[in-house]
Amino acid sequence: MDTDLRKTQDTEDSETLPYPEDQPLLPVWPIVGKAIGCGRSQTFKLITDGEFPVETLKYGSRFFARTADVRSYLRLPLTRPKAS
Repeated sequence: MDTDLRKTQDTEDSETLPYPEDQPLLPVWPIVGKAIGCGRSQTFKLITDGEFPVETLKYGSRFFARTADVRSYLRLPLTRPKAS
């Protein structure tokens, strides 16, 4: 299954997702799941099926994703714009 779960890029995602230098890992639920437009059940089903759109890391019973991977998947900038 090659489904593109990306939401349309908007400023809300860009403003609410931290930058990798601030927070290198994000909890898959609720942060990443909601950012890509999935509910809780669908998020964990995709992880279990190996179809989640970004690599996940399991620490204990929790799943995380790299912030840079999530921002890249959502086509958001990886670094803050330089102030002029």
